[in-house]
Amino acid sequence: MAAKQESASRLRRRRHHRLLLLVAALVAGSGRAGFGAGVEAYVTSGLPGHKHRSWLKQMTREIVDAPPGELTAHHLAAAPQLMTVWAENPYVPSGASRWSPPQLDLSTSPPSSKRPRHPSSSGPCSPGADHGLECALEVEALLKRLVDERFAAGRDDVNVTTEVYNAVLFGWANSGKGAFAAERAEQILMQMQQMYETGDGDVRPDVQSFRAVLLAWSNAARNAVSHGERRSDEKCQAAQRAERVLEYMAHLDGDSLLDADCFEVVLRLWSNSGLPNAPLRAERLLAVQDTMYLIGNEKCRLRASSFDEVLMAWCRHNYATTNNKSDKGDGKVGRVHDDLAAEAPRRAETILAHMEHLSDNGAVPDTMPNLASYTSVVSAWGRSGGQRGAHRATQILKRLEKRYFEKRSQLNKATEAGDNKLGVRVSKEASDLRPDTTIYNVCIDAWVKSHTKDAYRRARSILNRQIAAHGTGIRRCRPDVYSYTLVLHACAAFAGTMKEKRKPFRVAKATYEQLLDAGNGVAPNHVTYGIMMKACARLLPKGSHEREQFAREVFERACGEGRVGKMVVCRLREAVSAEVYKEMMGKASKNRIPSKWTRYVPEAEKRQLGRSVSTKDS
Repeated sequence: MAAKQESASRLRRRRHHRLLLLVAALVAGSGRAGFGAGVEAYVTSGLPGHKHRSWLKQMTREIVDAPPGELTAHHLAAAPQLMTVWAENPYVPSGASRWSPPQLDLSTSPPSSKRPRHPSSSGPCSPGADHGLECALEVEALLKRLVDERFAAGRDDVNVTTEVYNAVLFGWANSGKGAFAAERAEQILMQMQQMYETGDGDVRPDVQSFRAVLLAWSNAARNAVSHGERRSDEKCQAAQRAERVLEYMAHLDGDSLLDADCFEVVLRLWSNSGLPNAPLRAERLLAVQDTMYLIGNEKCRLRASSFDEVLMAWCRHNYATTNNKSDKGDGKVGRVHDDLAAEAPRRAETILAHMEHLSDNGAVPDTMPNLASYTSVVSAWGRSGGQRGAHRATQILKRLEKRYFEKRSQLNKATEAGDNKLGVRVSKEASDLRPDTTIYNVCIDAWVKSHTKDAYRRARSILNRQIAAHGTGIRRCRPDVYSYTLVLHACAAFAGTMKEKRKPFRVAKATYEQLLDAGNGVAPNHVTYGIMMKACARLLPKGSHEREQFAREVFERACGEGRVGKMVVCRLREAVSAEVYKEMMGKASKNRIPSKWTRYVPEAEKRQLGRSVSTKDS
């Protein structure tokens, strides 16, 4: 006991000594390099975040509460750095979740030669947390204090610059307060422009100013998504308001302010907005970007990621229309919506062909389609349904494979020739085109949705292509449980005579056995067993020994692996006679399943099996 107390005492003394050394360093820093050096020293000291936050608040209060005219040179040097730290919103309260800013080529903080930030901080506060609002208000309070010192106290040595205002803009952008924060950032931006037009050249909005406001609207849309459909109108508002900001940039000075990053923010907002005319608005905006480039703004050069947002807009529009056919509203609007949905896959493929043309001719090399481009078009065709949609999806997949293997061949030749520069470029292009599991699964699913008699055979052929591609060394396209299960689904959905059903059952059985032997973490799940049971019930003659024997094997394996879901139980009842079903279920029933049978079934699926799951084994 005494040893523990002595150890705790030594630890307290060590912490106290470290704190004294830090205070001494801060005092020395204040004497030599000014108060601002102390900010950087403290924030990067490695102490816990809550201590940094408390100290920042103390320093902020010291500046904000100082009477007009009494801010020292050290205070004036520290204020911009304090604003930068608060704007980054780095210190999340205990228990709050973090979120990442959109994956754009945008800085999430104002530019500064000194950007002190705690090494452990990795992102801003979670949306809706009071901490984000606190950070934004602290930044704005510091700005107000500097403005008061300059104008109310009449001090010409106080510089309120664009960088200072940008810190406030980024503070609101990172606050997590949705549309409210974005509107406040817009107000501050307009105030900056008005001050500049009345003669204050130090606060002219720059590219970072507008990027901060665009980021604020982008985060507002993200915040709306996190709150579900009841906030979906905010996504639409975010896209419209962000485009207005873009138009304002073009009105002020498009050549110096507009670039591809800014356009891409707004394109992404339209792509995610869910509005019926979103694809058309995104295409129009992309055309404006291209026009800006053609008239001389090199920063607006088109690139693949910009086209990808337009492709996603068409793909999402097709999906939204497919899943909301009963919600047409006004008849004319519904017809327009249907027309756009029918046009979506064709339009997406046309855009993809245009990207290929631009990149192949060398006119705009940055527009070379990537895996995301092809996946969007395959998905659009797959969701359109029917044989044509599945056929076109397969053709797009084959185009991707062809271009990828051509790039691999070019890479091998460049390596043999010792052309390192060409090798690096072609290697990057091949990496961008490398197929993955998702695009093959989307294509298989397109055949499942086609409802054609040869869907099972076409689906299996896509799986064969996937296995072959994986065999050539493309590890990322390795078939997963969904790849095999989708083929089983295509087989189980076959409609025909009992004689015709023998072929799809053989394909289903071979696919199922191949999945069992796949290894490396790929194994059947509760859906796989349910669909295989469905194939057994639909494709084998009723009452046959083969049908009951195979159903028994599938059910026993599902029970042993703890993957008995609702579909397994329901399809078992269809596959076997009442006597065999009762024998296999034992004391269990549809609404009371032993827990060991369902131990790897998702909780939501378990709830569908009944109000409670028995903890007793059958």
